[in-house]
Amino acid sequence: SKMVDYFDISPCIVNVAAYYQDRFLGTDMGKAAQTNRAIYRIVSVTSLYIAIKLRVPQRWNITAHAFSQLCQGSVKGDDINDMEMNMLFALGWNVN
Repeated sequence: SKMVDYFDISPCIVNVAAYYQDRFLGTDMGKAAQTNRAIYRIVSVTSLYIAIKLRVPQRWNITAHAFSQLCQGSVKGDDINDMEMNMLFALGWNVN
């Protein structure tokens, strides 16, 4: 994506984000994102946000609201925070 290229985010981080996203979409909580483009976008952005926070915190110490601004407001910071909690619980906090 443009954001990944612009901010020079490692392909490894993108792979981790895709893994989180895929696992979440396979859960009961992730079913809504399978048919709703707006929710899918929030899941995608949040997956990248979680991967960055966990894998390169020293480089990207950023809040959900600041991350939202980097996404040009396509997803609200509150939506990222809410989805982060939903995803972590749906994945049983198994994100390492």
